[in-house]
Amino acid sequence: MENKILRIDCPRKIKNSSKVYSFFIKVNKSMKDFTGTTVLINFSKTKVFDVNILSLLFFSIEEQRANGKQIFVMLPDLKVYDEKNVIMSLFNYYANDKRAFFKPRVIGGENVREEEDILLKFLKKLELKNYDKFKTLLSELFTNIKMHTESKVGFISGSVTTDENMITVSISNAQYSIAKQLEIKKGMIFENELSALIWALKKTNTTRDDSESGGLGLYLLRKYINELNGFATILSGGCYVEFDSSCFNIDNENEIIINYSEEMEQEYEGTIITISIPYIVRDPKSIEINERINLINIWDIMEE
Repeated sequence: MENKILRIDCPRKIKNSSKVYSFFIKVNKSMKDFTGTTVLINFSKTKVFDVNILSLLFFSIEEQRANGKQIFVMLPDLKVYDEKNVIMSLFNYYANDKRAFFKPRVIGGENVREEEDILLKFLKKLELKNYDKFKTLLSELFTNIKMHTESKVGFISGSVTTDENMITVSISNAQYSIAKQLEIKKGMIFENELSALIWALKKTNTTRDDSESGGLGLYLLRKYINELNGFATILSGGCYVEFDSSCFNIDNENEIIINYSEEMEQEYEGTIITISIPYIVRDPKSIEINERINLINIWDIMEE
């Protein structure tokens, strides 16, 4: 008997939205239900692909590979790439900016050096004006993955939208939604997943249990999105939300404004947080001053 092939045709534009997330969640279910072993994801008609979405695709592909399926992708050049090169092939074809910080990679687990490189080396090379705040925010979200998943593993992928001059980063785990974390760790049951998400976004609330330090992860997300004039989306379980800089009020820190929310047709077994901030680089003069200060410090040390 010939091996059946499941072919999945992708849309012309793949951009960060609930519609695209819904599409790939359905793709994952189709691959799960497929009784054959060969899957071809067809991107031949896809002209635009925000590669931060690879953060969603990675776990889906890995799950199917673990279940014995072979995953292939076809790109607009009509070349077919095998399962070992799927994620990087998509990144290399569609990414506007291929610098190290944006490349898709596993975080958590044994990848401690990888995380340090992302935050202290690759991100720093972008010369962002708000480097410190963005680094702190990403570090907090990395910590959340370690504390809220059994595997302690997540995935990150980034992109640059040149027309809007924005940096976008998606960080995902594929194990627990925020509502599920609260149920497991605190025994809290919410009316719906949106209610759980709003609860977790408040400053005084945390998904961490009493023995774990920290707890400002999602609060800091709101605070820094406000200060950086950014935009964020969260897909968690069956809930999708969008919010911008208006999500945080310094006079009432627990007032939460959600621009858009949607109950998904099918759930994503995990959480994906996507952050977009303006791509503003530091003033070259300030960079030069900092370099001079570093040189002065070096000479001081040498003279001691």
